[in-house]
Amino acid sequence: VATATPDGEMPVESTPPTLYFYKGAEQQKSEYYYRGAENTYSEAAQRYANRIKSMNSDIDDWTALKVASTIIEKARQYNVNPNLVFALVAQESRFNPRAVSHAGAQGLGQLMPGTADMLGVRDPFDIEQNLDGCVRYLREQLDSFGNMKLALAAYNAGPGNVKRYGGIPPFSETRNYVRVIHQHYSSLLQMN
Repeated sequence: VATATPDGEMPVESTPPTLYFYKGAEQQKSEYYYRGAENTYSEAAQRYANRIKSMNSDIDDWTALKVASTIIEKARQYNVNPNLVFALVAQESRFNPRAVSHAGAQGLGQLMPGTADMLGVRDPFDIEQNLDGCVRYLREQLDSFGNMKLALAAYNAGPGNVKRYGGIPPFSETRNYVRVIHQHYSSLLQMN
């Protein structure tokens, strides 16, 4: 359930999302759910994988499912809404594990080499390593700034710039980045 926020702030779910995992005949409940629907882990991963393929047709089925499953796993591990991680990765790399930006950022979460080193990511093109670093770094920004928009701005422009400007830096790239991820995140919340 999303809570209302003042002045156009991003909605923040008051209850963390929950997925339901099935192991044989036993149901194992984790902390993620999708708006009350009891989906299995594989169903949730398949939904994300289908969306990945619709956004980037160059991604093969195996990679889409691996990325989707890892997003869910790492979001659960670090207590971050998987919809937010999905929206961030969509903006960063369009789900291309081999993506490299003009600035040298690498992989799904577009980690800069220094940030990847700081996070202990040895291979930024490895799906699991990159997403682990990406989600941990996002969690750090959420904890530091206590606000989703500021955390996203810090992910994009660096936490030092958010502190220096006392909010979202006046960089058009960063402002657009936060806006686009917010829109995608909000649309995912509506779907679930």
